Amino acid sequence: MQSLQQRALREWRIPPSRCCAFTCPSLKAPQLRAGLVVSKAIAPGQEKAVFSIPESKDEAVKVSAAALLGQVKQLKGPKKAKKGFGAAATSSSPGTRFSVELPLASDNPAELAALATDLLAALPAASTAGACIVCASEQLAAAVQAARSSGGRQGGGAVLSLRAACQADSLSGPLLLLAPATSDVALVEQLLDEVWVGPWALTVNPDWHTNTPAAYQGLVASFEAAYSFLPIATQGLVRAEGAVLRQLSGSAAASPWRVLLKEGEQFVQVGQMKRRPSQSDLELAFMNARAASSPLTSLVKGVKGIMDKGKK
Repeated sequence: MQSLQQRALREWRIPPSRCCAFTCPSLKAPQLRAGLVVSKAIAPGQEKAVFSIPESKDEAVKVSAAALLGQVKQLKGPKKAKKGFGAAATSSSPGTRFSVELPLASDNPAELAALATDLLAALPAASTAGACIVCASEQLAAAVQAARSSGGRQGGGAVLSLRAACQADSLSGPLLLLAPATSDVALVEQLLDEVWVGPWALTVNPDWHTNTPAAYQGLVASFEAAYSFLPIATQGLVRAEGAVLRQLSGSAAASPWRVLLKEGEQFVQVGQMKRRPSQSDLELAFMNARAASSPLTSLVKGVKGIMDKGKK
């Protein structure tokens, strides 16, 4: 079996530079952090918590669609739009907002447009009837229109830029927000509160999880990650590769963010969190995993055990 980055180059066409990279400066003793559950060292003969990752972009799209569909089926129908005072009450609630994050070879409009159209095509037609695609830019909206034409997927809901969508009288049906950035959060809030009324909203590959203004952090957090797959690689003294994986199944509380480390031919869980892991969380999980499996750590534990017995 090829490594994650090799498969990315072959199947996903993702260059190593597109993996989330960070530096582990040294091999330190295991540490703890609030919210980060670090998997304990596996005893000989004990089974490890092994997780499979998508082998290709097509497989990842299908898995993402299945995770999203499982949540959409539980939702009630859209509320009837109101006029005047109280109209804000018709906007989507946090329980109807989801996100999907998949790695791409680049952020060019054609790649993002293909991902959006493929994801909608993987969902049942009844679930996406009248779906509106709102793109972060006019260039991206044009790319989505082109992807629809080349794929023979004419029809469906409107395709608009974010600014154009905010100027519309109203929008209904499922909403797909494509690649909104931190600079777009105010317009997204306006769209959800004043224009759009529909059963559910999905953001695909958002780039708004860093440097988010405090006033809009609640908005960003209201989009529950239905499926998120992020390849990661460490640099420096401790070199490793792995992934962050989150698949919503049932309730959010029962669907943690998992930190996976590649060991041989398998991806083993080395940590999990209820919230999205930060870069420092990933560094700590990887360093703890490497320290726990280090021969030096095992030797120190053995010597300490002998010394403790000698004190009795």
